[in-house]
Parts: sequence; structure tokens; C-alpha cells
Amino acid sequence: MKTTLNTLDIILLVEKLKPFLIGSYVTKIHNTDFGVLIVIKTREEKIEIVINHSGWLFMTKYEIEKKEPDQFIKELRKNLEGKKIINVSVPFFDRYIVIEFEKGFKLIIEMMHGGNIILTNNDVIITALKIKKEKNRNIVKNEKYIRPEIFSFNPLKEDLSSYYDKIINSKANIVATLVRFFGIPAEIAEEACLVSNINKETLGKEISLEQVKLLDKKIKELCTAYLQNNKSYIILSKNNEYISVTKLELNIHKNYDKKIFDEFNEAVEEYFIYLKKKEKEKEKMKEKEKKLFIINDLNKKILEIKNQ
Repeated sequence: MKTTLNTLDIILLVEKLKPFLIGSYVTKIHNTDFGVLIVIKTREEKIEIVINHSGWLFMTKYEIEKKEPDQFIKELRKNLEGKKIINVSVPFFDRYIVIEFEKGFKLIIEMMHGGNIILTNNDVIITALKIKKEKNRNIVKNEKYIRPEIFSFNPLKEDLSSYYDKIINSKANIVATLVRFFGIPAEIAEEACLVSNINKETLGKEISLEQVKLLDKKIKELCTAYLQNNKSYIILSKNNEYISVTKLELNIHKNYDKKIFDEFNEAVEEYFIYLKKKEKEKEKMKEKEKKLFIINDLNKKILEIKNQ
């Protein structure tokens, strides 16, 4: 099951959001179970955007229940409400978004390495969803912001064959190698193997240069098609469970039913809400099992006492 957006998804969603965001103002910021909810006033309308550090971003019309603001949300409100958005971008081929505001403020959404949302002013950290110290940087108030490790490879602009030595030194299979070292979305990597007649379990060290060149060609074709396709899809399992949201009808999904959307944002929103509902169902089930365990344990102890 797809549990986070990939880089291509994020590029598409940010491009969709740009016309709404640039030149608009933040009017309110809320804490929700879905993530950070930002209310934005454009020239024509009010829009709401969900940002979830674990890898989700979308405009929403869903009535989301608001929670009490924590310190992070209070800091965002203090510094961003009333501010004008001047740019939003995905500066690298990675799950990394920068929303720029007037007066030097930036909201940085890192969706890799466990995820984080960081507010900076003139590149100095004001606050973060997760305050932490890492090996090569500290996400701490008043420290200079340093980017996390970012994938430097862009499959639309570079050739995999230039990195052949890196591929053949990998101990992982070719799909895992493409995902882990080059940031290729897993579905794209798997599909490229399928249409190239390369076993996805083939180890990186077993791949020939000619096979890498073929994979590179297919990955470029798939990434381009992904970004240009007019339709969007939610993929359903045989039990009608949602298992993916995507911009392409991939061969790896050919035996699955699909729900078709005209707008990718709409598909992402529905898929995310489905995931959240499933999470709540699992939490309720765990709580029920926990209570049942306690009751059974008490009954067992009562029976033991009676039999003494």
C-alpha cells in the first residue's frame, strides 16, 4: 500500500497550488489530526491546504476537526498569519518543499527521513515540528538551518549510466537501488523493470550497462508521462481496499480495479482521508483488544481466587 506521496506527486501538486498560493495571504493556521491546516485568502476565494510531514500535501474542502493549538502551531500563527506568500517550490528531485513568505520567512517541509516542518527567518530556525539534534545538523531554535541529505540525481535531466559504478556496488535489488540511491519512485522503478523485461529482484551488482541504459530510457518516459497525464487513479485491491494513488495506469496494476479522477488533488485527498479512517479503525480495534485482554485477565484471576 502506498503510504506517502512520491517526488513526482509532490511536483504535480505544488505546480497545481502555485497559482493559488503566490500573492495570497495566510489567514489562519490550525492543528488537526490530518496535519497542519493552512487557510489562505486568494483574490477570488478562501482555500485550505493540508500539510502532513509524513508525506502528504493537498487542497481540501473536507470539514476537518480542529484541535487545540500546540506550541508549534502557536509559533506558526504568530509569524505567518497575515503574511504574503511570494513563492512555493520543489527545488530538488526529492520530497522537499519550500514556501517563501514576505520579510524573509520560509516554511520548509521535509518529507524524507521521518519528516519535519521547519519555520525559518533569513535561514535561521524559529521553530520546528520536531526539535532534534542530528549528526550533521541541529533543528534547534536560533540555529542556522542546514538542509537534510537530498537526492542530487534528477531522472529527467541526468543519465543513470553515468552512475553505473554506484549501481553495481549496491547489494540491494535493482528496484531498491533505484529508490534508495537515486530517489526514483518505487512504482516507477518497478514498472521500468517490467517493461524492460528485467527481473525486479536482480541485484544491482548483476545489472549490465546496457540494461541500465534501457532502464534509464524507460524511467524518463514514465516520469514524463506521469507529469503530463490528464487523468488520475486510485488503485483498488480485490477487496476494494485502496492501495495506491497515481497519475498513470501502470502494468503493475493491470489486474486491479481503478477509480478515475480528473484532478490529481481530488484523488490524493480522497486517498489520504481513506488512510486516516483506516488508521482510526485500527486504533479502535487495538483499544478493544486491550480492554478485552484486561477483562479476560481479571476473570481468570477471579476464577483462580474462587478455586482456592
